[in-house]
Parts: sequence; C-alpha cells; structure tokens
Amino acid sequence: MKLVRTTLLVFGIVFGTSSIIEASQLPSCPWFGKKHNCYGKETYVDGDKYVGEWRDDKRHGQGTHTSLDGSITEGIWENGFFLHTIQERDRKLKIKKAEEEAREEQKRKERAWNREFDRAVTRCLYEDI
Repeated sequence: MKLVRTTLLVFGIVFGTSSIIEASQLPSCPWFGKKHNCYGKETYVDGDKYVGEWRDDKRHGQGTHTSLDGSITEGIWENGFFLHTIQERDRKLKIKKAEEEAREEQKRKERAWNREFDRAVTRCLYEDI
C-alpha cells in the first residue's frame, strides 16, 4: 500500500495532480467505455484535460480541469458542473459547525436556566409552608 501511495504521489507531482490523487478512494476508471464511480483522466479534442472523480460518465466529486490556455479549475464537481472550490466547501462546513455549536450552547443555557427556575420555584413553595 505504501508503494502504491508513493507511486501515485510521484505521478501526481510530475503531472501536477497530487492533491486529487491522494484524496480519491475510488478505483481507476477503465481506459475506454463509461466512467462510473471511478477516478480517471480525460483529454478532450480542444486540448483541455480533466483529472478527478467520475460518476455516470460525468465529472462528479473532487477534480481538476486544466484548459489549453493554462487556466485551472480545481474543486468539487457535480453531474458535470463545477460547484465550488475545496476551500469554499471547508469554509461552509466550518460555518455550519459553528452554528450547530452555538445552537447547542443556547440549548445548554436554556436547560440550566430552567433548572434554576424550577429550584427557585420549589424553594419558594416549601419556604411558605
């Protein structure tokens, strides 16, 4: 396994796709035919290249598209369309996690306040007796 990872890393460094290769847990796509739930490379007639994950013969998952002019689009693809960069996805996940933590903290404070309120009401009731 270590030899395979090292080989993939060297391949990625040579071809500039190391982050995608290391990240993918999918099997390699077939040399020909439909690309379904796999990791592979496609070179188009116009010279553009895509290296990444495929599903139902469409770009789907993490991948890198390199245009003939040298521009690179790297990130998350869905059903053949570019969605967002990996950094944007990570930022959204951090925001979502922070919001969930804030909601949990608010619930915790409300439970603590309710316990204190119940104790205060109980003390008042028993002190009056």
